[in-house]
Amino acid sequence: MKLIIKCDKGELGTIEKRRDGTLVVECKTPESEKELKEIIKEIKSKPVFVGSDVEKPLEKDRDKIYKNMIERIVYEMKYIIGDIAITQANIIDGLAVSMDGLVIKLEREPSDILEDLINRYEKIMGKTGVMLAKRAVRPILMQEKNLKVPEKIMV
Repeated sequence: MKLIIKCDKGELGTIEKRRDGTLVVECKTPESEKELKEIIKEIKSKPVFVGSDVEKPLEKDRDKIYKNMIERIVYEMKYIIGDIAITQANIIDGLAVSMDGLVIKLEREPSDILEDLINRYEKIMGKTGVMLAKRAVRPILMQEKNLKVPEKIMV
C-alpha cells in the first residue's frame, strides 16, 4: 500500500507499507522531509481505530447525543464485563466501536442502534444490563427530553 502525502504546496512525498509491516518514507525535498516527520508525529499522537472506515462524519447534534449515549453505555458495560462489551457492541448492525469504547461508525438510525445495543446487553446480563445502561445515560436523558429512546431506559 502506498500513501501519497500532499499539502497546499504540492506533493510532500510518499509512505509505503511493505508486506513485512515496515514503512518506507520517500520525501521530495529536505523541507518536505521535515513536514512529513511532523505529520507522522501528529498521527502517532492520535488514537488509532483498527479497521475504521468512517465514511461520513457524525455531523448532526442529535447524532452526537446518541453517539455519546452509546459510548457511555459501552464504557459502563466494559467496566463490568471487560472487552466482551466491545465485542457485543460490534455485533450490532450499523455500529462500529473501537477497543476504547468510542463510536467510530453509525450507519443506521441512531435510536434503533441504541435500542439494539440495550437489548444485546439485556440478553447477556439480564435486568442488570438494562439498569447499567439506564444509569449510564441518565444525565443525558435528564437534559434531552425529546429523544427517542427505549421505554426500558426512560427516566
